[in-house]
Amino acid sequence: MTPGQPNLQFLGMAEFCIFLEQWFHYHVKPSNYYKAIEIGSHTGEGLAMLASTHLFNKIHVIEPFSGDEEFNKLYDWDWGDVRREWQTNTRLFKDFIQLHRGFSYEKVDKFKDESMDLVYIDAEHGYESVKRDIELYLPKIKHKGILAGHDYHHVWPGVLKAVGEMVGEPDKVFRDTTWVKIIDRNV
Repeated sequence: MTPGQPNLQFLGMAEFCIFLEQWFHYHVKPSNYYKAIEIGSHTGEGLAMLASTHLFNKIHVIEPFSGDEEFNKLYDWDWGDVRREWQTNTRLFKDFIQLHRGFSYEKVDKFKDESMDLVYIDAEHGYESVKRDIELYLPKIKHKGILAGHDYHHVWPGVLKAVGEMVGEPDKVFRDTTWVKIIDRNV
């Protein structure tokens, strides 16, 4: 970050968290807590922000801590570094974060259809991967639940194309490039 410049990743995720609280409060059947899946967590920074809202009594995290990762190459990190950072960032929320170590397509059968209030996709950003994650996890979302993800930006054309084809234009895009689609099962 450049001193004096806003941290758009943090601010955008904060806006998304505020949006979630307002959406659940005004549009979803009241619940003491909601359930979420995060596909792709990397160092867990966004996960820590999501968990800190205390909207969720369970956040399922699907992360393999392996494979080809551009961030790791750019910043000379290995998966051990990433895992240690993830553990540090999520340490306060270990009671309601459940890690499913592996790839999303390996873990989908662990979740019942229409059981989740939020599915957030931030894994591999290629078209086929994003499309597969949407196809696999869209059925897991409740009526008026939220399908969301990261990097809805021209830098990631696979994300734009997959989201557009699978669910249409996002209902909202935040300044950190998080996109949101409200799932209406009555359509």
